[in-house]
This record gives sequence, C-alpha cells and structure tokens, in this order.
Amino acid sequence: MSGGHVCSLGQLAIKPNAPSTTPNYAQNNTPSSISSESAQQQNGMQLSSPPVMDHETHSAATASTFDGTYLSYVHAYFRHVHRAYPFLDRQEILSNAKASTYLNIWSDNPDSIILGLVLSIGSTTLERAGKLSVYNRPNMVVPYTRILSRCLSSPGLKGLQILPLLSLYSLFDPKGISTWSMVGILTRQAVMLGLSRTTGLPRALNPPEAELSNRLFWSIFVLDRMLAVSVGHSVGLVDEGMDIPQPAMTVEEFTSSERTANASLLQLNRHIIQLRQLEHQILDSLHKRGQVNIESMTSVNRATVLGQLRSAIDDWYSTGCLVCLPEADNIPIHSTITWLNARYYNLLILLYYPCHFNNQAKHISSIELVGCIRKYFKYNYILLENRQLPLNYITLNRLIPACLALMHCFGVIQPRHFSAKLELSSCIDILRAFPEDWLPAHQAKQVVIEFLGIVMAHEAYAAAQLFDCSEANTIPLTSTTNLSFQKILTDMLGIAKSAFGPISCYLSISSLSDSGHISAPPLGASITDLEKGNEQLSTWDPANCYDFGFL
Repeated sequence: MSGGHVCSLGQLAIKPNAPSTTPNYAQNNTPSSISSESAQQQNGMQLSSPPVMDHETHSAATASTFDGTYLSYVHAYFRHVHRAYPFLDRQEILSNAKASTYLNIWSDNPDSIILGLVLSIGSTTLERAGKLSVYNRPNMVVPYTRILSRCLSSPGLKGLQILPLLSLYSLFDPKGISTWSMVGILTRQAVMLGLSRTTGLPRALNPPEAELSNRLFWSIFVLDRMLAVSVGHSVGLVDEGMDIPQPAMTVEEFTSSERTANASLLQLNRHIIQLRQLEHQILDSLHKRGQVNIESMTSVNRATVLGQLRSAIDDWYSTGCLVCLPEADNIPIHSTITWLNARYYNLLILLYYPCHFNNQAKHISSIELVGCIRKYFKYNYILLENRQLPLNYITLNRLIPACLALMHCFGVIQPRHFSAKLELSSCIDILRAFPEDWLPAHQAKQVVIEFLGIVMAHEAYAAAQLFDCSEANTIPLTSTTNLSFQKILTDMLGIAKSAFGPISCYLSISSLSDSGHISAPPLGASITDLEKGNEQLSTWDPANCYDFGFL
C-alpha cells in the first residue's frame, strides 16, 4: 500500500529559489525538516503555530498576502483535480487565498488547512505539467498526523472535505501516510455522518450546501473506488441504502456567465463516476467472486458475463468521446482523448486479467490481453511525453499488474516473436520517470528490463532453430530461459505483494502459475489466429472508430 514515512508536525518552508538535486512530483521530507519538526513537538507547538521560514522570506511573508505564483496553484487545482472531485466552492477558496498570508497555512482552522492542501496539490499539478520547476517549488511539508488527529477528534463536514484532499496529496508523496488507511477512515466517517443518504445529515441544508454535500459524497465514492481497484481490494464506502443524486447544477451555476463551463465540468464528472462504477463492477464480478461460485458457472455463463461487461466498457468509451474537448494547455487531463484511451485499455486489462474466472479461456484471453497491454503502455507513454501522466501511486499501482499480466501471457504463448517489445521499452521509460525516492517504481523498472532481455534471448534462440515459421510460431522456453523467467516473475510478484498486500486479487496470477496454467504449447503448434488477433489489436484503436472532427 502507499505510504511509508510519517511527518509528525507541519510547516510551510517557502524557499522559492532553493536548489534540489532530485526532481520530484511529491514532497521530500529531508532530515533537517524532520529534525525541526521534532524539536517543535518537544516545545509543545500547536497546529496554529506559524510555519518556519528563512529570515528574508519571513519578512516578506508577514507583510503580504499570496502573490500570483501561489494563486496559480489554486487555479491549477480547480482546472485539473476539481473536475474529478468538485466538492469545494471555488469562489470561497479563491477569496480565502487572496485574504491569507503565508503564516496562516496549517493554522488550527479548517479553512486554512483546506487552503494549504489545495496549494500543495496544485503545485504538484503545475510541476507535472512542466509549468513549475522543482527548483522553484516551495518546500511544503504537509502535517499528516496533526491534520488526521484534528479530523478524528472533531468529525464533521469540514473534516470530510479535508480528508479527501489529504488523501489526494498523499498519492504523490512516497514518504507520506498510507493513502489506503486514510481513505478507510474517510469512508467510514462519511457513512457515520450520514453523507450517503439524503436524510442522513444532522441539519437541513440550503440548496447550494446540499449540492456541495452531494458532490462531496460522490468525490469520496470516486476516490474510494479508484484506490480499491488500484490495489485489488474491496471498497470501503458500502451502504446498501445509498440514495444521493449525482452532481447537478445549482440555480446559481445555471444562471451564471459560466453556465457552459459548469455543465461541461459536471458532464465530465459524471463520466468519471461511471468509470469508477464500472471498474468496481468488473472487480466484483470477476476478481472478487468466490471460487465455489466461479466453479459452478459454465463456460457459456462466464462468456455472457464477459460480454456484458465488454459492452458496458465500449458504451462508456462512446460516451467519453462526447465529453472530450480541446484544452488550451496540458494542465487538465480528464477531458483528453489520450486519457480516455488509456482508461479504456486499463478497463480491458482488468476484464481479461489472468484469474480463476478467466482461466478456462486462458489462450484466447492472452491473445486479447497482449494487445490491450500494448495499447495501455502506448497511451500512458503519450501522456508522459505530453506531461499529462501523474507520477503517483495510482499510475504505479496500475502499471505493476499490467507488467505481471504481460509476463503471464509470454509464459502461456511462448511465441517465436513477441509483439510487445517496443511497448515494454515505453513501460521502462515511464517507470524511470518516477523520482528516485519512489523505490518500488525503480525496482519494477529493473525487473521489466530483465524481462525484455529474456524475451530477446528467447527470440534469438528461436531464430536459430530449424523450424519453419509458417508451421511453428511458438517454441518452448529453454530450461535456462525458463529459470530466469520464473525468477523475474517471482520478483515482480514480490513487488506487487509489497505494494498491494498479500491478498490482493492481482496476486491470484501466482496461483495460476503454480498450478501449471503457464505451460509450453505443443512444439509444432500454429498460432496463426494469435498473430491475426495481435495484428487486429495493433491496427484497431477505439479512437479510429469515431469521428473527432467536432473537437
């Protein structure tokens, strides 16, 4: 699960020109900052204590409010993150930002904590987009434990706004508290406070407040489902009586000059909600279904389930084509066709992922799965090139199962020519792009490099054999190659186990390998159908099936 080092206290050390040796999408907690935090804790400082700054910055900060640079962090948050999680009042946050000074950040006030988290998340967005250099980004140390303590000791709607922000920021922080743990707290607080039911809140809300409450619920829903699928575990927000309507425009938004923009944002948000619902449905229908239940299903029953889910995925993609709009820059990503394509192929990977549900048709699934993984790596690499790929736990935790699945397919098919070599190189480049303190990413990168070497060695061996390629397009791995292959598969499973926990559904692939599902095909087997399938997946692209002239 995400998270490791825990920051016990918080401050905002603002050093605009401080150099850094490690470009980082997340926050570095240096020994000096940690020592400073510990010293302050011994002195009994409270959350309302002013942040520590150098003398020059302190003098400027006491006399001024936020300048345009820091307001740009707020704007970046609302142009990107707010589209998926539209639970904050934009005008209220901007007003608070304009009225605040640097010394207000992390004070014992919910609004200042929310503002600090918006600034922190916004800065990661600008850095990802290449609009903010790591050398110029302020050193923001988010006080995880003190914020959590406040939210737990005084639960309420403000706390439910703070916890999603804290969780979202932690996705970019390899040394922060586990996002999984925080979202677990968040989802249970949401149910306990009645956020999941229209009659659950303790007091009557006016229409704008009620709409923000609805949006907060769906934001928590989206965050919970996204994280659960990323680690292969059950969701935390469970209430059979959930009856909250999906986000809709308020009267004020409808009559404002930004009515079109508001409508577009909510359309996109509903599409993201549908994505997370669909991911959860696949996880529950295939990967979380009990083994006894699966064994009682016939092949026809399983094919029907897969067909219905595939149809739902294609429908979701078709709807997404209607909400994709051109953007002025690369700060927003959820409305881009590249993001849509990446999510589409991630859904297909989840659908065809090697598991007990899919094991009866493992060879057919492998054919389709290789093509889906190739496309998934391709579109993620395009996002990386366009600086639209967030280098966070969600991206990493979805790359690892894709790598595992590709290794599994290679072991099942054992082809003379493996079509995914170029995409493996793209995956290596994506993993290499993570900052140095993202150790699991760089461990996975090394394993993928070794896997690519094994693929190339196998192809070289196959080319040296006397078989006619037109008659035998598969060839068993040599004993030496097979030993090396089993080692890297074990290494990647170890990385996945560390990232997801020991009972993640993505680790079921190991039981398929152990039970002999990865086996050499017959020596003289022809896989013309396999090559045709891969060729079709190489040339077919959902983006080519729709007319984007209106974009």
